[in-house]
Amino acid sequence: MQIDTTTFVLEIVNFLILLWLLRRFLFAPVRAAIDRRQAAVAATLAEARQQAEAAAELKMQYEARMKDWDREREARRAQLDAELAAERDRQLASLRAALDTEREKQRAVQERREQEQHRALEARAADQGLRLAARVLERLSGPELDARIAAALVEDLDTLDVEQKVRLIEAAKSGAELDICSAHPLPDASYAQLRDALGAHLGTRAHATRRVDPQLIGGLRIALGPWLLQASLADELAYFRSSSPDAA
Repeated sequence: MQIDTTTFVLEIVNFLILLWLLRRFLFAPVRAAIDRRQAAVAATLAEARQQAEAAAELKMQYEARMKDWDREREARRAQLDAELAAERDRQLASLRAALDTEREKQRAVQERREQEQHRALEARAADQGLRLAARVLERLSGPELDARIAAALVEDLDTLDVEQKVRLIEAAKSGAELDICSAHPLPDASYAQLRDALGAHLGTRAHATRRVDPQLIGGLRIALGPWLLQASLADELAYFRSSSPDAA
């Protein structure tokens, strides 16, 4: 087989023309497309890098914000715990104060109740004592006791002060009646002695009435106008009864 040089050359020329055509009309657009694709990929990668950097920055900001939130939450929790503790202490203090006040009230009520019971017992004991004394004095009283009390009254008239004597004299001058009351019939001698002693101190003999009142138990009760001399066992018992705790 013989190789035709012309044909070979032409083939070479055709091949070169084909290469030029391919390069001009096929490779150049492909290359341009590849360049555009690479540029787009590069732009996408750059944008992705920017987004990644932005995402990393956002992540850092988020983490920093989360840390700030954690610190703020812990601070608020600590503040809330402190406020709750303070409120609890205040409520406990208020409750303790209320309990102390209530205990003080209960103690005062108990003390007052005990005092009232003590006074009631004292009053009962005093009343029983007075009743016993009244029964004993009733058994011991008699005309002799009234006579002795009348004699003592005659002696006590000398101890009256000037003001008391002036009042007696004024009452006698006003026409007041002398009332001599005894628990038992007073012996005539004792009555006369008492009447004469009163007349001597009054400077005049006032009109006198003589009567008996068994409720006096023993002793005398002498009245001259507003002036009253109580020297009876009943009056003394009444005085002690009015001075007892229940009377207070």
